[in-house]
Amino acid sequence: MQRLKRFQFLNTDRKLPHYRLRLGLAAVHSLFLLGLTIVLQYSAFVRSDELGFLKWSAIWKHQLLGWDPKPDENRIVFIDVAKDLALTTDTTYGAPAPNLNGAVSVITDRSKLAVLFDTLSRHPGQYQFAMCDILFDNPDTADHALRGPIERTGQLLCSAVYDKRMLRPVFNVQSAVVNYQAIDGSKFAKLDIFYRDSLKTFPAELYERLSGNRFRKKDGIVLLNGRPTFNTVIPEFYYRSEDLHYNAAGQHHVNAYYLGRLLLLPGFFEALRGKLIVIGDFSARDTHPTYSGSMPGPLILLDTYLTLAHQPITISVGWCLLLLVFYGCVSYWMIFHPDRKIKALHDQVSARIKVPLLSKFIIKYLSFIGLLILINLVSYIHFGTFISLYYIATYLTFIQLLIDKWPQWRAWIKRI
Repeated sequence: MQRLKRFQFLNTDRKLPHYRLRLGLAAVHSLFLLGLTIVLQYSAFVRSDELGFLKWSAIWKHQLLGWDPKPDENRIVFIDVAKDLALTTDTTYGAPAPNLNGAVSVITDRSKLAVLFDTLSRHPGQYQFAMCDILFDNPDTADHALRGPIERTGQLLCSAVYDKRMLRPVFNVQSAVVNYQAIDGSKFAKLDIFYRDSLKTFPAELYERLSGNRFRKKDGIVLLNGRPTFNTVIPEFYYRSEDLHYNAAGQHHVNAYYLGRLLLLPGFFEALRGKLIVIGDFSARDTHPTYSGSMPGPLILLDTYLTLAHQPITISVGWCLLLLVFYGCVSYWMIFHPDRKIKALHDQVSARIKVPLLSKFIIKYLSFIGLLILINLVSYIHFGTFISLYYIATYLTFIQLLIDKWPQWRAWIKRI
């Protein structure tokens, strides 16, 4: 008899609509929270909650757990041009050379680059691809030696920048815009797929060429092969500055070379065969602040591409279902307090301990932050997507306080 009474609401027409209404309200609220999450993540604005979460998750993974995967480790080779510099009389190109009163500027040695690209142009299809994060936006007298070899290199993508207008390489090569500067001046945390609405960024262009997938924009929504995705990517920093170990000439296994050292090796193309070639300045001259420390520009571009290649970036059904279940449970608990014993205990404690409104707000806020951090770990690790902590926790806390105060307000309205 007691068991029948316990489940009486399942067979009573009078009570069944009551539970349907509750579940319906929780479902509608969870859908609203899902939409809010997508809107917040779709923004390119870098928020402080993102930086803090990403920083500590990186510390937890890399240093405490020792989980530090290196995708395609044996298929990537780094070519550092930091020590292969030349002087030019064009003072608009590069930074002024030290101790020369600014009479000349320093650029990457064009003759060495010409040897490298000439070799690549004579081996089409024998290396995976070459990404070159060197700006060739101003012409120089030394460009004549480099022009032919670099324009004959087909599997190549070079950097371009946007500074009031597009500044593309002076050579006839394929290029894409580079934008690893934080939009609001803070640390770099994410990179756009489309920059300034229509300019496809370097990692997105590289991903398209190597994977065959295609990004496009329709009615303001970014699509990947027709599936909706975010316009921003939070790169997983698989490779960092400390991972670049320069091997002595003659060793069999290499993952990074200075350009000049590489060219001295007999048959140096064997070190590049079948690999993704990353060319750029990996020194302190081209570093940018990120949530994982200072990072060279070429590594930011590479890690963003690898994130696109190895993590799901579309708004997947699984991710939406995960959040709907989580938000649905939180919404139902917030609105209806289904466990009467816990609610009664909560009311007794609140009655005996006079907690100011601000303290109640802080306690509830921290509770929601804790729940969001837990679900964020699942979302970030399995779906590569961040969920806003501060904004959603603030919203939930205000809603919870309003719900808690509603019986008092309703009684006050009835008295009036």
